[in-house]
Amino acid sequence: NFLEAEKLMLFFNITDLINKNYTINKLKLKNGFAHFNISQSNAINYHFWKSSKSDSSNVELLINQAQLNDFSIIYDNRYKEQYYSATIDQGLISGRFDKQQFDIKSNGDVFAEIIHSGQQTYIEEQQVELDLILSVDIEKKKYTFGKRQVKIHDDEFILTGNVQEDEKATLLSLKIEGNDLNIASIIGLLPENFRQKMKGYRSEGNAFISIQIDGRSSKNETPEVTATYGLNEAKIYHPNFNRSLDQVLLKGTYSNGDKKSLSSSIININQLSGNVAGNEFNGLLNIKNLVDPEIDLDIDATISTNEFSTYLAQFGITTSSGTLNINEFHFSGKPKNIGDIKDFNNISSSGIINLSNVQFTVNDQLVESFNGTISFNNAKIETEEFIIKTPQNEFVLNGEFSNFFTSLANINNKTKNIPLNIDQAKITSNNLNINSLQDFVPQTRELVDSINSKNGYFNISKFLKGPIQLDITEFQWNDIDAQNILGAIEIDKNKISLINLSGDIFNGKTTLDGEI
Repeated sequence: NFLEAEKLMLFFNITDLINKNYTINKLKLKNGFAHFNISQSNAINYHFWKSSKSDSSNVELLINQAQLNDFSIIYDNRYKEQYYSATIDQGLISGRFDKQQFDIKSNGDVFAEIIHSGQQTYIEEQQVELDLILSVDIEKKKYTFGKRQVKIHDDEFILTGNVQEDEKATLLSLKIEGNDLNIASIIGLLPENFRQKMKGYRSEGNAFISIQIDGRSSKNETPEVTATYGLNEAKIYHPNFNRSLDQVLLKGTYSNGDKKSLSSSIININQLSGNVAGNEFNGLLNIKNLVDPEIDLDIDATISTNEFSTYLAQFGITTSSGTLNINEFHFSGKPKNIGDIKDFNNISSSGIINLSNVQFTVNDQLVESFNGTISFNNAKIETEEFIIKTPQNEFVLNGEFSNFFTSLANINNKTKNIPLNIDQAKITSNNLNINSLQDFVPQTRELVDSINSKNGYFNISKFLKGPIQLDITEFQWNDIDAQNILGAIEIDKNKISLINLSGDIFNGKTTLDGEI
């Protein structure tokens, strides 16, 4: 059925009807629906007005006020793969429907169940308040929106432009603008796949957006979509995060690209700054291809290590303090490549991270100092004078490592061990006690146990691979107590090679070459 209602009331003047003046002063519809259906063969189930060929008189139809309560409007166009559904809680409509061109005025509260076009679902389950004037041209099948208001979540948007139907597509030329918005309202306008990823975000302060939609929309066509957006002195928070982003300044653009699809879409944030718990950050972000994302990130920031508590917990780190200073850090590549040994060389990175005054507890063991400099060079990192201190150890690490991102991404992967490749490294220490270090990383206990079992093997190469220069004054490991260790070891394929390793071992000066 096209139209059903539990209650229909018409208010009109009998004299006007006799004089063929079809003016309806008031119309009330309650608890019903209007179902506009277009089949796959382009057949429709509705005609608003059909004139009689035998009657050449001018017939006028004017509705001064149509009052709708709990009334659903459904537009189901299977020919063009478009589906819109909304329920008018309470609303008023007026207009002249007897001409080829007329205006419809509409205002009221609407619950938008779904707006679906082609392969995308847009607005879904949103409370909307309308104040619109719609100009209708029947002959051209064109519907023009005046500069009027749409309110979502108490945020006001201005809608302008037009919609025109042809035989195979809907031609769109629409602009949606809003200022002083909550970020939740902006998220509500995004396609479904974006909404799910950003669900839960809220903001305070001024968020703004301007969306332009131009082109043909059908089951095989998508219009061009561009947008500018931003935040000014805003606060962003999410219930799953302990901290908010404060005093956020953000400006960016969006385009669905030359193919008008997610794969050709580009998100560009060309201005980003703010602070977390008083620690400032600023940067740039570019994302290409929202199906298989490739990102370009530039960031400078000062961050307390405590802000990473949720992430660090997966490594057994429960408390932390100290500061990370991120200087001119750049990352470029596909996030999926970070964990893939074949593709990690396609990652580009640069910049420096300085760790200062860092302390933390890992597996209930205290690390008193974890300070130094990490430099990034594509898939490689370099540590410079990196000082690690525990109650029984203090050593300095200098080195270059060639697959840092990939190794870190797979550190907890039980089915895919990717060792950290050591290009060159040197450990300098006044006191290195391997026994005590095993308490920080329980997995090393398993490694030692495997050595002591008759069928065991030394599988430290699951975690490290490459040469390490040693300069250690005091060294303890199980029953070994040595001094003045100089030389090198190389870890590879379940073995450790000793290279001209000398020191005071076994109560005498010893030089070792060989394999363990």
